[in-house]
Amino acid sequence: MKALLTNLKVIGLSIVFIGLVAGLGDLLGWFTHSERLEMVKLIRTEGSIPVTATGFADLLHAYPPPSIVNKVAVVRLGPTTFFESGGYVTPTGPLAYFDVNNSRTLPILTFDELEKWATASSYPWLVWVISTIGFVVIAIGVANDLRRRGQ
Repeated sequence: MKALLTNLKVIGLSIVFIGLVAGLGDLLGWFTHSERLEMVKLIRTEGSIPVTATGFADLLHAYPPPSIVNKVAVVRLGPTTFFESGGYVTPTGPLAYFDVNNSRTLPILTFDELEKWATASSYPWLVWVISTIGFVVIAIGVANDLRRRGQ
């Protein structure tokens, strides 16, 4: 137990370092959703995201259609207006859900919002939790050293 108390600052610094590595990983995209990024790519290359795309259910859950729309009837998400050039699609209007008859819902989100959702980290709180644990361990180690010096 005494060895643990004397090494608390080293253990705490190690935990903080792990938190920093997790933060770097978050910035480098280690915790992103590849299927969401693929959906953004589908909009740019194909002009819409079919309901069969991996992760479409997550999109439908995050951005549900209006309550009067039957979710089963939705076949794709696409821009209401777009510009196409050189095989790439640039959405110029908001995105909406479309059915088999190409009828669309009211606008659901913008392309920028879709990109932001797609690039969001899976664990945005991870760095803070790990770093906080490390800080608390270091604080306990410092308090323990101060207590021993006072004896």
